Amino acid sequence: MKPRILFLALSLLGSVAQATDLLQAWQAAAGHDPQWLADQSSGRADAQYDAQARSFYLPKVGVRAGAGQGQMVQNTEGAHFATPNMASDQVQFSTDLNHASRQYWGVELRQPVLDAAAFANAAQLQQQAKAGGAQLALKRQMAMLRLADSYFGVLAARASLRALESQLQATSRALDVATARYRSGDIPITEQEEASARQALLQAQLLASRQQVELAEQRYVLLTGESATRLSDLPVLDEKSGLDAGDLASIVAQARQANPQIAMSQASREATRAEVEKYRSWKSPRLELVAQAGEDRWHAGPALQNGRQNYVGLEVNIPIFTGGYRSAKLEESLARSDASEYQLAQTGNAVEDMARASWLGLRQGMSRIKALQLAGAAIQRQLDATQLGHDEGARTLLDVLNVQQAKAGLESELAQTRYQTALAWLQLQAASGQLDINRIMQLNRLLH
Repeated sequence: MKPRILFLALSLLGSVAQATDLLQAWQAAAGHDPQWLADQSSGRADAQYDAQARSFYLPKVGVRAGAGQGQMVQNTEGAHFATPNMASDQVQFSTDLNHASRQYWGVELRQPVLDAAAFANAAQLQQQAKAGGAQLALKRQMAMLRLADSYFGVLAARASLRALESQLQATSRALDVATARYRSGDIPITEQEEASARQALLQAQLLASRQQVELAEQRYVLLTGESATRLSDLPVLDEKSGLDAGDLASIVAQARQANPQIAMSQASREATRAEVEKYRSWKSPRLELVAQAGEDRWHAGPALQNGRQNYVGLEVNIPIFTGGYRSAKLEESLARSDASEYQLAQTGNAVEDMARASWLGLRQGMSRIKALQLAGAAIQRQLDATQLGHDEGARTLLDVLNVQQAKAGLESELAQTRYQTALAWLQLQAASGQLDINRIMQLNRLLH
């Protein structure tokens, strides 16, 4: 029998050791959350914008070649022809190749020297890469918050269920006592009926609460791919926990500087500024260094015509008149550039508001936890006094049941507030652009 007891004890210790904490939950979600996996793929795609931007500054090399059948007719009149013994200015040449074969090839290199449109495109792609990096950071924060919300959602649902179960047990015991006392004629039937009605109500609430637990657990499973059977809890959260709200002015300044949404909006503004540069008239010319080499060969029977070319030089392209397109695009890009400035200001305001709300939510949560703890001690004293009063006949059973209900509700509310406050701290870190694996680890140390 002793080996079996030892085996059961070791199994129990193993199950406790295997409890999942917030850090482990995030590690699971990071490899399973479909939304985060999709965001990472999008981030890898956005990272390619930098390479695309560099291509606008590098030379372009192309090769062409071909072979086939065709006809080549060429006439030259009034040409000058000279030999050591003869000269003429009215020479006519004629080449007519029918059913001839043709082979040709060519190589061309173009290196941009000045090209406002191309360089503006490069600048825009660079800003898109920056925006993509900022968006990936934002999506990572959202994934962490999504996981934390699901994790604490399971714990909150279970806390509500435990409170109802505790209240139901107390009510069931009170019903048993009331039934026995009624049968012995000590109390009227009303107390038994009140306890019975309260028990039926709690049983109905218990069914709904269990459904909420199942839904919360299923959401966690879908997010992480792992069971939610054993999750480490957050039994204590107070001002000594290290989750300090900090100075509001510093938080706001940090948010305006480091929040990924600000970085995204700044990149968008710079991209619209680059669009303006495409259409400024003084930057319109396109200057390229061009190098070409090629050969074109026609062959029909004994006739052969072969031409080769090699060329290196500068080419310039200046748009003179585009039907009003460039001026219209310039006006459009200027207006969009103004809009991006206003949008950046609006984003900054929204980020500051989010930081303030998170800061206030964290401080309010900590204060509420302290108040609920004091209320918990007070309501326990009230319950003891009410129970004593009922035993002495000064209070009714309904009075006792009401205080028990208030006590269970308070315990549930305290647990809910702890989880909401922990989530508010993570939201504050996200608003200030500091939510990362280190912050998850910091909160994780409070779990047991």
